[in-house]
Amino acid sequence: MEAPAQAPASLLRALDSARDGLVVVDASDVVTYANQGAVAVLGGAVTDVVGHHLDDLRPAREGLLRTAIATARAVEEPTPFDGYDSGLELWLEGEATAGDDGEVVLAARTTDARRARDRQAARLTEDLERALDRAHLLLRLSEAVARPRTVAEVADVVARVALSGFDASFAGIALIAADERSMSYVSLAPLPEETAEAWAVFPFAAHTPPSTTARTGRAHLHETREEALADFPDLGPDLETAGVHALAHLPLIAGDAVLGTLAVTWAEEHAMSREERGLLSIFAGYTAQAIQRATLLEQRQHVAETLQRAMLTDLPQRDGLELAALYRTAARTARVGGDWYDALDAPDGGTTLVIGDVAGHDVGAAATMGQLRSMLRGFAADRVEPPSALLQRLDRAMDRLHPGRTATAVVLHVAQSADDAPCSRTLRWSRAGHPAPLLRRPDGAVEDLRGAGDLMLGVLPELARGDTEVALEPGATVLLYTDGLVERRDLGVREGTAALEAALAELGDLPLPELLDQLVVRLALDAEDDVALLAVRLHDAGPADPTA
Repeated sequence: MEAPAQAPASLLRALDSARDGLVVVDASDVVTYANQGAVAVLGGAVTDVVGHHLDDLRPAREGLLRTAIATARAVEEPTPFDGYDSGLELWLEGEATAGDDGEVVLAARTTDARRARDRQAARLTEDLERALDRAHLLLRLSEAVARPRTVAEVADVVARVALSGFDASFAGIALIAADERSMSYVSLAPLPEETAEAWAVFPFAAHTPPSTTARTGRAHLHETREEALADFPDLGPDLETAGVHALAHLPLIAGDAVLGTLAVTWAEEHAMSREERGLLSIFAGYTAQAIQRATLLEQRQHVAETLQRAMLTDLPQRDGLELAALYRTAARTARVGGDWYDALDAPDGGTTLVIGDVAGHDVGAAATMGQLRSMLRGFAADRVEPPSALLQRLDRAMDRLHPGRTATAVVLHVAQSADDAPCSRTLRWSRAGHPAPLLRRPDGAVEDLRGAGDLMLGVLPELARGDTEVALEPGATVLLYTDGLVERRDLGVREGTAALEAALAELGDLPLPELLDQLVVRLALDAEDDVALLAVRLHDAGPADPTA
């Protein structure tokens, strides 16, 4: 190359110290100039490359540099390049510029260091994304298992989260029986019926993954079917039937107690990284806490219902009158409430019906409810008094025995038939701040028995209360209820009452027990408060026939 050889020494020194590798090839691809930086590009000392044809050097014939040179000559414009040259085994970037005589100047630098930094950055990005995914999954897990209020709901949530979060084919909870002699799965869906029947209940002492995990408190993780069979040889047929190739069993530990085992399975072989194993362990911990919480809630719910029902009464049945009642605890709570109903034979031969609600959802409200019910029952059985007088006596007693407590109530009295109208009855009632009873007449028309609507109990104990009367015709139905039937967060009292009136008009010809069931299904299946209903129906004559 003539020009570089004749260049000033200072320029040649500057070119030699340039950061880029500079290479000049003539029209026949012979290297005519190379600076010191080109050593890293062409893989040899300057004296080893100048004067040599590119075919004698390391750049691949179809590689990055040869392609860049050919392209620069073809387009007669500077041609950038960035990629891997398989001959040089280097990542390079730079530019090739062709002259009029086919000479090409290459300015190139290696990018292995940059590529390494890029790869490191990519790995860090992947690690960050995995960490975020893990954080999101843990958040989903904690939120999902915090909501269920029954063990069955926990099992359902666990299955859905495991199937989506761990790409599993099945997830189930096996709990230890109270006598520690057996274990049983809460749910085995969607396993085949044959497998589900075999694993519904099994001995706690058996050599199986769930029972062994529960007994030892140690996780058993098998990434392949062969690993599982090595530890549990008898599993073969069940794994084959269920199509399971990998399985994880983790102990459900709450405090110092082992509640059972969390089982997660996969339909393919499944490598469990240390990260995933940690997530499964955390998932099992969340699940154990949710089961413990749901178990306590179910136990409290059972106790609440038992106590509540123990304070309710058997209904009397008189000739021509049919009575029915229904009590439903709140779907979303496990607290003893203050709702009650009562019905008893009155001294005058009639029937007295009562429904009430003590403010509060605690043991105090339940205790007050029990005492009010007992007092009012005693008052009604002691002497013949109108409903208003019974409520006044109860209000005064409540003021002395339970100051600060408030309650609502309706007392309704169905009198005996008059001699001249053997099939009709007189209905008299008094209301203390409670929702008005509803009267459905034989033609299906519904009206509320609002009456005076006096203040609730516990506000003004000396308040004079009034009574209201109406004739009760044969075929008529009277419904007493507590506010849990018509009041919800998403439904105001007026709208709820209107819905109840419409349902009573439509369904009022059903037998009383079925009518009450249907009203609850329509209006309060997922009620946030307790619901009590008491209904009376006047028949034409003779004893009531519940099957009519």
